[in-house]
Amino acid sequence: MRKATAVRAIRRLFLASLIAGLGTVAGAQTRHDLVAGLDFDRWRVCRAAGDVTTVVMDGDGDTDLDLFVYDENGNRIVSDTRSSDYGEVRWRALWSACFEVRVVNLGLVPNLYRISVE
Repeated sequence: MRKATAVRAIRRLFLASLIAGLGTVAGAQTRHDLVAGLDFDRWRVCRAAGDVTTVVMDGDGDTDLDLFVYDENGNRIVSDTRSSDYGEVRWRALWSACFEVRVVNLGLVPNLYRISVE
């Protein structure tokens, strides 16, 4: 029960950061978050046309995490679905837009991960 309370507290802090405008990544940044079991997190990454972006995700080892990037029309741009909680993707923006980065937890327990956007 204590773990569930801690998970809720971390999620509340994360939601507060989103409300403060921290959910959109405009430049190079590194963040930590907790994704619940069988759930996913979304990050919004805005880039100018021609920008090359690298996203690296590294989890705590508890579950398999997958990494996906979608354009503003919902088309998958790139993904990393290897059987681990480490993922790395890279793409070049063909037009100025915001992209959705998804971290998907395929396991039954939460995974604390670090995500870096460059």
